[in-house]
Amino acid sequence: MLVNKGSQPLTSPLALAGVGTRTAEAFRWQATTPFAHPAFAENVAVNGGAASVTVPARSLTLVEVPAAVAPGSGVAPAAPGPAAACAGGPDPGDPDPRDPDPGNPDPRDPTPGQRDPTPPGTGTTPTPPANPGTTPTRQPTPSRPQPPLPLADRVGLPSAARCVRASSLTFRVRSPTTRRLLSAHVVVGRRSLTLSGRRLTRPVVLRGLPRRGSFTVKVRLRLSGERTATVAHRRYQRCR
Repeated sequence: MLVNKGSQPLTSPLALAGVGTRTAEAFRWQATTPFAHPAFAENVAVNGGAASVTVPARSLTLVEVPAAVAPGSGVAPAAPGPAAACAGGPDPGDPDPRDPDPGNPDPRDPTPGQRDPTPPGTGTTPTPPANPGTTPTRQPTPSRPQPPLPLADRVGLPSAARCVRASSLTFRVRSPTTRRLLSAHVVVGRRSLTLSGRRLTRPVVLRGLPRRGSFTVKVRLRLSGERTATVAHRRYQRCR
């Protein structure tokens, strides 16, 4: 590589060891086109390893000496092109030697003619592009199990979230399970009420409730197929 930074051309003698006599090629970059490929300039005669090259002002000159050919081999050295002299590698437009069918480009390759940057043997495969016409399916979120209702709610007792203003309390007794209701015994303080038969389907009205303070309603149920009674109770507060 010969570099001339001056404003005048220079003649540079060259001494090449082990070259002998042959013809070399010179490629040149000019200051007006610094980013272009080097252009072939001239043939340089090498006699006994000595040569002389004239380098123009503000230019770079690359002298390429072809490899020697063994006598009788019949193989001529390949002449280096401008791209090989510039980059020292193959032309990006050459077909990929790893491609089993260089004449049929891969339709998935967005830039035909360029080589795959993935090194061989890595085991990686290209990811197919997503179909723009499809939408991903969202997986349903599993619902949390609801806590069981209190026994007083399943029996039919009214809610105690608010105070009781009326002098009576009305509700309907029902079975807390799938078993049939046989009888019910309702107790409020010292008063009690027993229900059976058709009276189980009618509303229960508790009258004469305490005017102040709080009171508790207790319900004792007899269900079919069960030996023990089911007892539920709830405490209510009178409004002031």
